[in-house]
Amino acid sequence: MTTTRTQSSRRQWLATAAAGLVGSAVAGRAEIASARAQPPAPSPLPLTEFEPKSMLHVGITAVQRARFPVVDFHTHVSRRRASKPPVPPADLLKLARQPLG
Repeated sequence: MTTTRTQSSRRQWLATAAAGLVGSAVAGRAEIASARAQPPAPSPLPLTEFEPKSMLHVGITAVQRARFPVVDFHTHVSRRRASKPPVPPADLLKLARQPLG
């Protein structure tokens, strides 16, 4: 009795797989046929003729000065860059203490 169920489920699986393959082949042929029926796409717009129109219209706000004083201190030194030698912390402190400008 167990053997019959195993054979029957294999048959069902094979039938389902075959139906899927046939269905995908038919769908692929339909896509190819519809692609052939469509007219060719127009030639792309040259970059020299591209003139985009802005769709964003926002009022302008003039900021005379910052509301809060801020010091922007950040670095692009990272340990992840294995190709470059690591920078010693003493050298980083020298760079951080340099005046701007």
